[in-house]
Amino acid sequence: FFGRNADEWIKVLREYDVPCTVVTERMWLLDFLADPATQAAGRATRFEHHQHGQVSVIGQIVRLASTPPREPARAPRLGEHTADVLLELGFDEALIHQLAQDGLIVLGTP
Repeated sequence: FFGRNADEWIKVLREYDVPCTVVTERMWLLDFLADPATQAAGRATRFEHHQHGQVSVIGQIVRLASTPPREPARAPRLGEHTADVLLELGFDEALIHQLAQDGLIVLGTP
């Protein structure tokens, strides 16, 4: 992809019916997450991430009157739940450790 600019790639990809677009540096999402009205409505929310400090995420877009708002949740780190899921599926700890050593799975760090 380094051999052509974005406009050239768009033309080539569209010739083969590949859906594509040029990504802009500034997206609507940044404005959405920072908007005080959006935050007040719970559609965007901020919380303290253990590695990145204050982060903004999409909140509850649709909320029923009888449903309380959810607490914001961060995305899991790569491999954060891998061992737990595999243990629940019946894998033993020795096999999980071997799979990680062989590079077949990633185990997250606490």
